[in-house]
Amino acid sequence: LEFRRVLFRSDRAALRGLVNEAGEFAGTVRSRGSLRGILPSVEAEWAAQVNRVLSYGVIVSHLDSHHHVHTVPSLLPVLKAVQRRFGVYRARISRNFYSPEQRPGVVLRVKKSFYNAALRVLPSTTTTDGFTDLDTFLANSGALPKRWRSVEIMLHPGAREGPGELARIRDADARDPSFRARRISYAALTPGR
Repeated sequence: LEFRRVLFRSDRAALRGLVNEAGEFAGTVRSRGSLRGILPSVEAEWAAQVNRVLSYGVIVSHLDSHHHVHTVPSLLPVLKAVQRRFGVYRARISRNFYSPEQRPGVVLRVKKSFYNAALRVLPSTTTTDGFTDLDTFLANSGALPKRWRSVEIMLHPGAREGPGELARIRDADARDPSFRARRISYAALTPGR
């Protein structure tokens, strides 16, 4: 489940500054000061979104968010509260695999590592070992840590570029027999990681 659109207009006022005119989460959450005053509103919104999806009979395999807002450290307690409330103990980590050209500085890499470690505990949360975008994965998959068992590749199947992204993965698989991309659900991940 990707937290994306504000569902209830009554919550929109409480989330002012975090949503755009269409009622979708804007990319401003990281530049905003303290989020403390809106944490209950964010939790109510995310819970409403999970409830909406469940009302359609969809099984929620994991939690993530548009613009990766769930990886903002001050929102981690909200994500954990939603996990406990709905029993969804799988989630997307913060991006942790980059090409040499994209690699962030040491401080940001350490922050992401701490966030990912915190995400995986209290309550225990199953995640992939790595998370990156398609271009980075295809160009640098040989540099993946050997201990990693799973990597989530960020794709946009419903977007304009979606069909091309899937074709590029199939082409890479066909060209290189050692390339073993396997599409799985978060539900297939082994608990404990």
